[in-house]
Order: sequence, then structure tokens, then C-alpha cells
Amino acid sequence: SCLGLRRNSLLPWGSLRSPTDLVQVVMRRLTEMVRPDGRVLWISAGGVHDSLEQLTPLTRRVTRTGDVGVAYRDLEAAERVVRESGRSWLAVRPVPLVSGPPTGHAQPVDRYGLWSHIRRSDVAMWMLDVADGTRRCDGPSVLLGASNTKPRDRA
Repeated sequence: SCLGLRRNSLLPWGSLRSPTDLVQVVMRRLTEMVRPDGRVLWISAGGVHDSLEQLTPLTRRVTRTGDVGVAYRDLEAAERVVRESGRSWLAVRPVPLVSGPPTGHAQPVDRYGLWSHIRRSDVAMWMLDVADGTRRCDGPSVLLGASNTKPRDRA
């Protein structure tokens, strides 16, 4: 699942257009549909649950206030739903997303810095690699960022 709350602007503090519990409701239905031996692979956000300490103090504060805080609370509730479902799962927590063609530079990172970012297309490619078994990530969560080095060969 790559679902998230919609905003009236591209700014992270723009007002919300979606219900405040959208991801939580969808994840409840999704986990009901996944086979017992299946895996739920979904996009969360850097700073949700155990990744909160990986954020800088300023970004930590931003994730707890205003409409950004509403979105983070929805993601935290969605994660509780998935965790309690008993299904295997992997929450992909990307650093802030930007547009652009894929670079192949997506990789797990230790920290979420003030200027961290990753392309949406790189997150999508990384998730598809995990879903089809090309890449392994045991989870239950991963903070995903972009390296500035040459991407590793997929072979």
C-alpha cells in the first residue's frame, strides 16, 4: 500500500482533504484480505513509532504538530492495526519524498536529517524489489533514504 492523506497543497503543513483516519481504516481492511501467510508491505513515514528517535529535534517537533501531526497519528494507528493483525509486515518509512525519475539510490539509512529526501520513484522501485524477492528486508520497519553513491547492481 502506498496510500497517504491528501492535502490541499504540496506543503507538508497544507490542510487535509482526506479523512483523518484514512490509512488506519484502509489498513484494517487490507489486513483482513491478506492471506494468513502473506505479508503487508506499506509506506509509513520517518518518525513513526520506533523511528522517532532517528529524526532531528526540529523534524521530530514538526511531525507532532498541526496537520502533519494528524497524518502521523493516522500512520501510528494504522501500524497498530497491522501489528495486531498477526500478519507479517514491513513498514517502509521514507525520509521526505520528492519527485523525479528513479536513481537506484534507495537504501536503509540510520538517520533522518533536516535536508534528507528520496525520490518517490526510488521508494516504489525498492518496494517492488522487496515484494518480488529481488531485495530482502526482514523488517518490521525500515527507514529508507537515498545514498549519494553509485547504486548497487541488482544481480
